Amino acid sequence: MIGRGTRLCPDLFGPGQDKEFFRVFDYCQNIEFFGANPELKEAGLARSLSERLFAGRVDLVRALDQKHARASGFSAGEQSPYGADGNPAPTEAEIRASAAKTLREIVGGLNADNFIVRQHRRLVEKYTEPTAWDSIDDAKRQELIDEIAPLPSSLMLGTEEAKRFDLLMFQLELALLKGSRRFGTLRKQLLEIASALEDQTAIPAIAQHAELIEEIQTDQWWDGVTVPLLELVRIRLRDLVQLIEKTGRC
Repeated sequence: MIGRGTRLCPDLFGPGQDKEFFRVFDYCQNIEFFGANPELKEAGLARSLSERLFAGRVDLVRALDQKHARASGFSAGEQSPYGADGNPAPTEAEIRASAAKTLREIVGGLNADNFIVRQHRRLVEKYTEPTAWDSIDDAKRQELIDEIAPLPSSLMLGTEEAKRFDLLMFQLELALLKGSRRFGTLRKQLLEIASALEDQTAIPAIAQHAELIEEIQTDQWWDGVTVPLLELVRIRLRDLVQLIEKTGRC
């Protein structure tokens, strides 16, 4: 319908009086929804990037909870490993808290007056409460991923390149926690990105993290890799991947 409205119509109101504007009556708030969720979905049941990122954070919270449940909870004295730049990485407890906080902020960015969101208002209100994120069981996961993740949130989480890098890093962290066979494939993707960044250290923002970028490409770094070290890489490099020349992007 927008396309019809934007059609030119010369002399609509008389000679030389062309169409200058049009009105859209959007009762179902489609413009608002697709404005907040511009990502195109592939055929079938493929999920958008925002949905996959939401699910990645949910699964990371669950995987960390499961790991520390076996160890009787997060240790108050957990030590932060240090990155190549000498700065401490976040602890697993901090990673869990950050992921849960971001998820709650995404839910907080849902407009309850939106026609689409209004249909899920009960769940939206449920997950705006901090206590709802204390633990995520199978039932909660299904609610979050099937009903909450597809809703349009006003929270902006960076460029598409940054979000795709976030997704790769969350997948790497999950693969490490679960001992998944995908770890090798995901590692190769990160190494390709690191190599592409190393080729552009003439850019000051990239040069600032040159030591970390070089360290990632060593076997020694991977021999001692941990979830906190992977999270440090995500935090440090997520805003740099958009600087990679398009021919060098994965």
